[in-house]
Amino acid sequence: MSIDSELATWQKEWREPAAEQRVDQSELLPDLMKKIRRQDRRSAIAVGLTCVCVILGSVAAWRVRTSFLSGLATGLWFASLTMGTYAWWVRRGTWKPAARTTAAYVRLAYNRAVAKERLLKFAFRFILVTTILYAGLMVWTWRHFSMNSAGVLAAMATEIVLFDRLMRKQRRAIEVSRKLLESVGEGAELEFEGRQV
Repeated sequence: MSIDSELATWQKEWREPAAEQRVDQSELLPDLMKKIRRQDRRSAIAVGLTCVCVILGSVAAWRVRTSFLSGLATGLWFASLTMGTYAWWVRRGTWKPAARTTAAYVRLAYNRAVAKERLLKFAFRFILVTTILYAGLMVWTWRHFSMNSAGVLAAMATEIVLFDRLMRKQRRAIEVSRKLLESVGEGAELEFEGRQV
């Protein structure tokens, strides 16, 4: 029985890159799982803090009964319901990975990054429109201008700047996720909920 040395060399070369790739992906999976769990915890904390803020704002408005606190509580309810509904809609399909594989976790991380960017864009536009409307109201009722109104307007302007920076940071996170997805071999068609990105 003769052994073909060239065939044996090809077999060895063919197996080695696959083994190296499996090692890289198996090392990547625990890190991705930690990242996904951390994102899940942050989402739960954000929902909890939002509920606490809405409840405290409502209780304060009910106890003190001033127009400022009533408006603040109404604004908190409206913003929370609007943002919560949109966040739920844009994050559909990003709750858990399709399988317990590196490729599925990479795909989930990418989809979550895209969903977060869309949520940040919506939040940026929402706060921008709200700030313009509130500034218009302040100009319309300039005789009743107070430090509370100026503080609210300053906070809204600060949020606009914050959301702009967060969107830039999120775009970089999407690029990192996209490169990781392509390195795993899942990047042939980068789609999120059926739409090309």
